[in-house]
Amino acid sequence: MASPNSKSKLPSALHTLLSTLPTNLKTTTTQIAHLDRCFATTPHLDKTLLTLSYTLTLLSKTPPLSHSFLLSKISLPPLIALISDVRIFLRLWGLLGLTTWAHSTWLSPPRDPYLKLIAWAQVVVNILYQVLENGAYLAGKGVLVGWSAERCGKWWVWSGRFWMGHVGLEFLRLGRERWLWGREEEVGEKGGKEVWKEVKWKGAGREGKGVAKEVEQRWWRELGVNAAYAPLTLHYSLEGGCVSPNVEGVLGFAAGALGWGEVWRVTA
Repeated sequence: MASPNSKSKLPSALHTLLSTLPTNLKTTTTQIAHLDRCFATTPHLDKTLLTLSYTLTLLSKTPPLSHSFLLSKISLPPLIALISDVRIFLRLWGLLGLTTWAHSTWLSPPRDPYLKLIAWAQVVVNILYQVLENGAYLAGKGVLVGWSAERCGKWWVWSGRFWMGHVGLEFLRLGRERWLWGREEEVGEKGGKEVWKEVKWKGAGREGKGVAKEVEQRWWRELGVNAAYAPLTLHYSLEGGCVSPNVEGVLGFAAGALGWGEVWRVTA
């Protein structure tokens, strides 16, 4: 038999629930719309799937989590493989974006000679990477016929090596930009103020003599992403790999989380 107090509390609790329902629905709808924007473009979708893939990889390597009720009903390895397959498929059209990148670099190259050289080197290694990955992927799916397993494997390895080249060039770019920031006055005296403008992202301004907070945060984020990618690029550049699945999961998750955090911010 229910107590009088429980009967009196029920209408009050129901009233509270109903009164907060519109606000909760609005918040939920807003978050779903925000998440939808994270899937709206191929670059954003790739970062989202990358983060999801390596998160699942970590979960699959953590026994208490992998044996939870929800995950026990899902076979994670096939799901991770499916997400990886989708990401590679979406990159098949990457050469179009690389062509646009090359064209914009041709029309408006960095004024700094070293940054210009790095930009063109990145265009070249990324085109080679994309051609090799596309070929290996399509051959593995049987679209390109007459490929041996050995040839397909070599193309995968060499695509990883050109990816490693891109990450190495990213470190050079970030280092050069940092060097220019520290020598702003010196560069300015040589008539190179255009170089400073080139280095800044999205026209972010200065705070005193230092670099704008937004620019500083972006620089460190890109450094962190590439630091996480670097061992992975070496891993995929070797036929037998060099890191364990656990380490691969941690590194991939770190790179994905840092990149996806920026996606979440810009799509807000």
